[in-house]
Amino acid sequence: MIKGVIFDIDGVILDSMPIWNKAGEMYLRKLGLQPNPGLSKAMESMSMHEGAKFLKEKYHLDMNEDEIVKGINKTIEDFYAYEVRLKEGVEKFLEGLKERKIKIVAATSCDREVFEKALVRLNVIRYFEKIFTSTETGSGKTKPDIFLAAADYMGTRPCETWVFEDACMRLKRQKTPASEQ
Repeated sequence: MIKGVIFDIDGVILDSMPIWNKAGEMYLRKLGLQPNPGLSKAMESMSMHEGAKFLKEKYHLDMNEDEIVKGINKTIEDFYAYEVRLKEGVEKFLEGLKERKIKIVAATSCDREVFEKALVRLNVIRYFEKIFTSTETGSGKTKPDIFLAAADYMGTRPCETWVFEDACMRLKRQKTPASEQ
């Protein structure tokens, strides 16, 4: 029997994945510049600082890399605060879980300052008992720590807990007693 649910936020609750592919383009447009075709593809594997250096050189930006990173982050934060939408059917699903008294938490790699305004604006933050972030738990999603902390908070065993996650991960399975499987 399911007693608790852990949701990822980006791409599962919020239709936010496009911003991660287009943040550089959106930032350049805010500066009044027209991005070259294929910019998103060129930047997709770069870190924020690598991307900032690339934009500075390619578009002859008269600012340092930290200022560019700050500008891109502001673009991302604004998208979440004012534009991002819920994935289709999410609110209805959350309401159904709440009606069945199933505990709901979130586990995300995204920083709280980025997603929280969106959840408040879209009136769905009320469904989550707690939101766990990788930064706050000190562990990314390549390890099960954030999910185990969320299940522990809800008081649910892994076999009683659903996880909705869109990232492809390979978690090393931990041995559990037969009663937990």
